[in-house]
Amino acid sequence: MLSREQHAEILAKILEQPDSANVSEMVTQLAENYAGVLADSAVNVEQITTLKKQNDDLVQQNMKLFLKIGQGEPQDDTPKLEEERPVLRFDDLVNDNGHIF
Repeated sequence: MLSREQHAEILAKILEQPDSANVSEMVTQLAENYAGVLADSAVNVEQITTLKKQNDDLVQQNMKLFLKIGQGEPQDDTPKLEEERPVLRFDDLVNDNGHIF
């Protein structure tokens, strides 16, 4: 496939050429390149269509799973209270020798 620069170069040469044989050869080369670009474009469009369909299918499956999970057993949303801790006094933190634990 021709790059953009090669394509522009061939077009410039065509404009400069008085010889119809060379012009014919260059136009044929451009036409073949254009056909290749169209074929690549058609393949890309087909792939995009396939990927969009697959994506839509995955979105639908994901939604079904999401709804299925949402219909499970109801969960208790009440916050759990922490167990009561014993109240510590200053005497509980100091041993018999007066050292802090």
